[in-house]
Amino acid sequence: MIEILSAGALSTVQDAGRTSYRRFGVGTAGAMDQLALAVGNLMLDNPLDAAAVEVPVLPFSACFLAGLDFAVTGADCAMELDGKALLPWWKCRAEAGQVLTLGRDGCGFTSGARAYLLVSGGVDVPQVLGSRSTQLRGRPEDGCPGWHPLDWLWCCTAGCCVECRRVLCCPRGRTRSCHGGARGAGR
Repeated sequence: MIEILSAGALSTVQDAGRTSYRRFGVGTAGAMDQLALAVGNLMLDNPLDAAAVEVPVLPFSACFLAGLDFAVTGADCAMELDGKALLPWWKCRAEAGQVLTLGRDGCGFTSGARAYLLVSGGVDVPQVLGSRSTQLRGRPEDGCPGWHPLDWLWCCTAGCCVECRRVLCCPRGRTRSCHGGARGAGR
């Protein structure tokens, strides 16, 4: 699980999108850079359509609340894990409490327009019409309402706390409490 510490405008969760519903007037959403999404998912042994965080505006920072593998693909930018520079398009390991920062000291993208933070297992938010992608033209309650500092995003391997209001989703129908263990099925 990761905790969003700071996010620029329009940082959203995106996957390969929903292509089967255009005839009903539903936008496809999905990652703007499908290649960056697919390559990152390949590096992490995720399904090719696993969801990631799309970051179009810097700076962006997140704290890893559990140890997990991650990759940053797409647009090149300065990136650091606890102040140590990282290579773009590379699989990395973060331990609990480490902070990932994209863009620093006012530096933006050196090339490209969007970076993708991919985590092992993918970002787990509820599927809507077969996709985890945020549709910004939809109603806010149908997707990501915008992130605020201390919001949490769950990886598909994480549990879910039913007591913390900042939790965005419950993976695979399981619920879990940060305050005392498993809680059964459902939200």
